[in-house]
Amino acid sequence: MKWLYLLFAIGLIWTFSACGGTRGLESSDAGQELVSILTGSFSSKNQAEEDSVYSEIELHIVSIWKERKGDWFYVEEIRVNQSEKPSLQSVYRIVPLSSDRFKILKYEFRNPRVFAGQWKNPDFFDDYPEDVVALKEGCGVYLHRKAFKNFEGETFGEDCFSQRDGSAYATSEIEIRNDVIRKWNRGWTEDGEQVWGPKDGHYRFERIESEKDAI
Repeated sequence: MKWLYLLFAIGLIWTFSACGGTRGLESSDAGQELVSILTGSFSSKNQAEEDSVYSEIELHIVSIWKERKGDWFYVEEIRVNQSEKPSLQSVYRIVPLSSDRFKILKYEFRNPRVFAGQWKNPDFFDDYPEDVVALKEGCGVYLHRKAFKNFEGETFGEDCFSQRDGSAYATSEIEIRNDVIRKWNRGWTEDGEQVWGPKDGHYRFERIESEKDAI
């Protein structure tokens, strides 16, 4: 009889693995929504014109490594008319936690210059292994679906280590909707004093309509 119990246990493990978090986000309705509204090009131009505290920044998010396990995205920000170099380059990996809850894992490049501007050519990343980026421990954003095509999330506590401008840790808040992404990244000292990032609220990135969308 022991062999019957062993077969039963193996069957349970196989079933769990087949139905678990290794599947892509497309396996759920919320996952499909998240992929569709997260990818694209966005701009803070309107916000910058309304309030000089905010810079005009273009945000580009594209899906990469589509043939590999998980859902990966290349993220690039560039300050318009201020620098030809991206002000931010990172990789997101989105991990499903439940049918409507996700975690955005954040990675930083070991050599970001190689990948600057490659949001225009996502297939470029296929020639590189995943270890071109390193996981930023403690900087993951816990995301939940609030309504149709509406997700919100934030980092946890003081776990995201940062030394930028004298900070000890960083926090991130994000809201993802169909045509707008709102981000609020800030750095803090050990005493809880904010030393970088906007003080008045989120950056508001509005989706840029492409020629394809306009047809």
